[in-house]
Parts: sequence; C-alpha cells; structure tokens
Amino acid sequence: MIENSSTPEKLHILVAEDSPTQAAWLAHTLTKHHYRVTLAGDGQEAIDAIRREPPDLVISDIVMPHVDGYELCRQIKDDSTTAHVLVMLATSLKDPGDVIKGLAAGADNFLNKPFDEDAVISRVRHMIAWSQIDSIVPRTDAVVVDYHKEWYEIANDPRRSIHFLVSAMREADKRNQMLEQATRAAEEAVARISELEVGLRDLIEQGAEPICIVALDGSTRYTNRAAVELFGRPAEELSVQQFPFDVGQTLSEVRVSRPDGTTRSCEMRVSTTNWYGEESLLASFWDVTADVLVRDELKSQSTTDELTGLLNRRGFFAQAEKELRAVQDPEAQSRGLALLFIDIDQMKEINDIHGHDAGDEALRVVASVLKASCRHADVIARLGGDEFVALLVDCDLHDETEVKRRIENNLQRQRQLPESELELSVSVGGAEIAPGHVDSLDTLMRQADERMYQAKSNRGRRTT
Repeated sequence: MIENSSTPEKLHILVAEDSPTQAAWLAHTLTKHHYRVTLAGDGQEAIDAIRREPPDLVISDIVMPHVDGYELCRQIKDDSTTAHVLVMLATSLKDPGDVIKGLAAGADNFLNKPFDEDAVISRVRHMIAWSQIDSIVPRTDAVVVDYHKEWYEIANDPRRSIHFLVSAMREADKRNQMLEQATRAAEEAVARISELEVGLRDLIEQGAEPICIVALDGSTRYTNRAAVELFGRPAEELSVQQFPFDVGQTLSEVRVSRPDGTTRSCEMRVSTTNWYGEESLLASFWDVTADVLVRDELKSQSTTDELTGLLNRRGFFAQAEKELRAVQDPEAQSRGLALLFIDIDQMKEINDIHGHDAGDEALRVVASVLKASCRHADVIARLGGDEFVALLVDCDLHDETEVKRRIENNLQRQRQLPESELELSVSVGGAEIAPGHVDSLDTLMRQADERMYQAKSNRGRRTT
C-alpha cells in the first residue's frame, strides 16, 4: 500500500470546452481548490496553448468544433514533448464506444457528465497523485490503482484489463437500458393516469349525480351537467359565483332555489379532492325533494288540526314558546304579546239539536273567522273540542281590542249569509304580556281562560 501525499499547489490544468457555461463552472471549481486554470474554446485552441505551456492535466470535452476531444488527446500523446501530459475526457458514459475510442486515443481517464464538484476534484487529485507515483515507482508488470484512499498493486495484464473494462461498460450499458425501460414504463404510467383522469372527468361530466368543484376560497370551479340542471343556471354563470352553501360540514341538507321559483331539497356531501393540482372540495348532491315533502307532510300532520287546518295543541305550544322567548328579550323591539282564548257558545246544544256534522261545520266557520280577523304573523290554533286560541304578535291593548271587534263583525257577517243555519257566537278572554316580562305561557293561558269564562257568564251567547 502506498500513501497519497499529493497537493494541488501550482498544478496547471487546461480545460478544453466549447460551452462557456460549463467551462466557467469548471474554472471556478478548480480555482476554488487552488489549481491554476487555462481555458480553451475548442481542440485547436487547446493544442496551441499546450505547445506554448504544457499543463499537468488536460480536461477536454469530446464534441468540439475544428478538433474534437479524441483528436486532441491523440495529438498530445503522439507528441513526445507532451506525451506525459495527463488527459481526461468528459463524457456522459452512456455509450461504451466513447470509452473505447477514448482509450484508443490514449486517454488516461474519464470525467462523468453532468459535472459534480466532489467527483471532479476527487478524480483530478487521483490523476495527479497517480502521475507522481508512476514517476517514482519502477516499471513492473503491475498497475498501481487507488481504491478508497488506499493504493494497491495489481498485475498488469492488458487483455484482462480491457476485458474487464469492456464488461464494465456493458454492465453500465445494461443498467442504462434498464433505466431507460423504467423511464419508458413510468412515462407510460403517467400517460395512462392522464387517460384515466380524462375518463374520470368525462364520467363526472356525464354522470347523473350533480357535482360541483369548490375552491377553498368558496368560489365555484366546475359544475357538471347534472348540477347545471339542478341549479337551473348555465355553467358559465355558476363558475363566476361564490358557492351558495356552507361546505364546512361533511353532510348537510340544503335547499336549492331555482330561477323559475321552484326549490329542490338535496342531501349535500363534501369531500376533499385535487382539481388540476389545486386542493379543492367536491360537493355532490342527492335530490331528496320527495322525501322532504313526505317528512314535512308528516310533521304538518303532527302539528295541524285535521278538521280546521289550524295548528293543534302541539303545534301551537311549539310556536308560541318561540314568540314568548323573543318578547322576553330585554332588547326586543316588540310592543308585547296578547293571548286570546276563544270558546264557541252553546256547542253542546248545536251538536244535540243539529248533529255532529253541524258541529264540525261550526268549528270550521269559527276557524275561518279567526283567520280572517287575525294577521298572518299571529299564531292561531284549535286546542281541542270547541276551544280556540290566538297569540297576537307585536301588539298592545288597542290591537287586542281591534282583533276582538273584527271577530265580532266577521261572525255577524257569517250569520247574515243566506246559507247560514246557525247563529254562532263566541266568548273571548284575553291576557297580555309587556316586552321584557317573564310570565310563562301557562300563566297567560290561565289568565285568558279565566277571563273567557267570565265573559261567557256575563254575556251569554253574545261576543265579548
């Protein structure tokens, strides 16, 4: 084993390279490591420079104008005054023929392209050290080589060395072929993935399920044909609008308002997706309009009095509690609430004398009178039997009195109809709550009920 003691001080390297970028990179890298560098733009220029001042080492590109790297190497080695100059040819080593031609021209070593600083400096130091050792070690039938910073003497068998070199080149060529095959396979896979993406997007576009792609800022990126039909608007219009629904929940029920005034109830599912390289959200819709109509109908039946169409007791208490909470808010803008308790007079006699069909008609007539006498915002209900209730929203005592007067007048008009066989009258009691007060709904109901019975006993069959 022979120790390596070479240093780069004052060593002269000539770089023959027609690419200004690569020549500048090599000059900068070598100079940084304290080598003296001369640049030549082609092979002829390099020959002229070598004749003027022979360097210690030549690094030459192979493909150059006028004189290429092989010819430059051959002229250096054929000239006895420069034959000692070391020559490294720069090549990508993709073609074993480059190496064979280089060896035939007398090249001492090769430098892989693309260049890497560590590899370049290591190879240069190796070549300089090998040259120094070769000058002091007696010629033998052995070759001195460096491996992992240690020097070894190997038997000098030219045929064995050439066979080994050719085998190494063939192995490198085989690996290159494998790499090229892997590259082609990867390219084919990418192309196949692109085809699948196109097919998937076609499937989305032609699918029956409405789908929208939504950017993270809420803007609509894409709508398929089914979504265009669902929203009732062209894709160009939808794509410039903010998505109309909250996409913060994975599953939600939404109502789609269409330009023709109709609405569709949909179940919307949201998931993340990648849309042309952009992280986005995919919103898919399932039309549940028919199911919602059935659900709403069942809900309505559970809160609606079948005979009169008014709210039943359950429906009334649900809505009345909401109105009561609103008026109890200290910041409420309402003037207050009034609750009217209405009872049909002599209902038992109507059923006994005229029959239950007439009794049912009496209930329907009173329901109609109450709807005509109250406002749309008021909450009207049949509690059961012949008892009705009306919660007057945002009203004061004057409004309550006015509603009672309208009930009396509308009943009077009803009695005057030629087809009317019943002289209906009702007894009414009222209770009020001012904004900010905390009376319960039960308290209001009890007060209104007591006043209704007081009115019934005082006025008989006349409306109070």
